[in-house]
Amino acid sequence: MLTLIIFGKSNLGFRIIDLFFLVITLFSGGKILKSFGIISIAIFIVTFAGIHLSGGEVAMGERDFFMTACLSVSVYLYLKAFDKLSYLNFFLSGLFLGYATCIKPTCILWLCICCFMLFFATSLNKKIKTSGLVYIISGYVVFPSLFLLWLGYKGGLSAFVDMSIHYLPIYNQGAKNSIFTLISTIWQTPVGSLLAFSVISIPFLDQMIHDQSNKRIIILIVSGILFSILHYFIQGTNFYYHLYPLYFFTSLYFSIIVYYLFKSEDRRIKAMAFLLTISWMCILNLYIIPTIFKKPNLINQYDRQVAEQPALIDEIVSILHRDSIQQHEKVQVFDMVGGGCNVLLDLNADTPTRFLLELHFTEMGWKGPFPPYLQRLWDEFIFGLYAHKPKYIVLFKSSYFYSGNASNIVESIELKHFIHEYYTPLSEAEKYIIYKINDY
Repeated sequence: MLTLIIFGKSNLGFRIIDLFFLVITLFSGGKILKSFGIISIAIFIVTFAGIHLSGGEVAMGERDFFMTACLSVSVYLYLKAFDKLSYLNFFLSGLFLGYATCIKPTCILWLCICCFMLFFATSLNKKIKTSGLVYIISGYVVFPSLFLLWLGYKGGLSAFVDMSIHYLPIYNQGAKNSIFTLISTIWQTPVGSLLAFSVISIPFLDQMIHDQSNKRIIILIVSGILFSILHYFIQGTNFYYHLYPLYFFTSLYFSIIVYYLFKSEDRRIKAMAFLLTISWMCILNLYIIPTIFKKPNLINQYDRQVAEQPALIDEIVSILHRDSIQQHEKVQVFDMVGGGCNVLLDLNADTPTRFLLELHFTEMGWKGPFPPYLQRLWDEFIFGLYAHKPKYIVLFKSSYFYSGNASNIVESIELKHFIHEYYTPLSEAEKYIIYKINDY
């Protein structure tokens, strides 16, 4: 909302906010790596920024990216709190972590890791450890508490609780990918190469293993890698942006590995560090260069019929403006991954029901009847369309309804009947169809 107030609905404003969070992440990562020297910091900056750039427009503004920025600040403040025994830094670390949790609840796992490390820190006495735990937890609960108060003020708390209790278990059962798919997706991304290089380097990292001065940082970053893997697997879908925390922590870890390899007195190990760095930069360019030229790579999704691409959104909005669409006109969008809702934002349009998108009825992977709770939601959605018919329907050809891959064939037939009964195509292109209600 603040982005809209400051910059309006322009792509430039959105890119500025995305760049702002990228700078926050890079700055925090650089501060974490301060004791490892400028080369490690430079490698981290190039690595994480390069991976983010490789994702193209689709990766911009993703929740896991914003979450990672807050998490990076929390990690830096947490380490700084140990160095200076600052209760304020413990509180601020918890504060940023609490904000990250409002974005993705899996961050509560990171709170558990931080509290565990603090509780068992041998360099601190019992009083300091107890006070530190109190401060970090006190900071952590601030934003989740404000979020719940805001939901209550807006009248949405009961719906939020209802969704958490009834819908999330259904989504967890129906939308998850197989373990094989999740693992193979990791290896298709730049993280796969970083992890491979890290494993190759293990026999040569004796100096890192015995370095007591940076022990806490290294343990925290390794813990971060494990947390990131859990974060990815708990969500259960192979969306590339779910790997952002893993991008961050593996970038830090690889930078540290290179530092210790270069620090070795053995010329062969130094040569290995040089070869690893050059090899990694070449691999990273295989992701970056295609994105710069708007060509598909393994993570930018330019080869998919998705609606996140700004030019596609602008094209649809332009057609509807030529048809004299009014502000707050009712418009329904059908898309596969959710980017189509940008059409509603650009048009300042309203939805005919309380459901912004239909994707939760189509991506679930159900075969046959819906579970009772999901069926009630679908009935509310389809009857809402009949009762408050939108003037326009934007059907992306990426939608499961268009492709015939909707998980419930009965619901797909109901929707097609509704469209054919009351709507006429206004415009059709390679990636979408715009329908207009017959009454107009």
